[in-house]
Amino acid sequence: MSNKQQTAVEWLIQEIESKGDAWENASIKKIQISIDASEYAELKAQAKEMEKDKMENLWHAAISHGGCKCYDEIMTFEHYYNETFNK
Repeated sequence: MSNKQQTAVEWLIQEIESKGDAWENASIKKIQISIDASEYAELKAQAKEMEKDKMENLWHAAISHGGCKCYDEIMTFEHYYNETFNK
């Protein structure tokens, strides 16, 4: 990533645009991007992991800065994440 803070979404878009071939199909008013399927899957997995890491950092920051100090004992971040996003 660059010096500028990026969201996982911004990073993913930048990576797809830099690695894929893109062209505009004016007749159907769409931008088409061609990227290797395995490379796309890897980028997607990296972006999801980046987002998870950011969420975990926020979770622990909230607990340590006046959030419910007992919440981490009730439910760990990993449990929360799995319950919420891995249905």
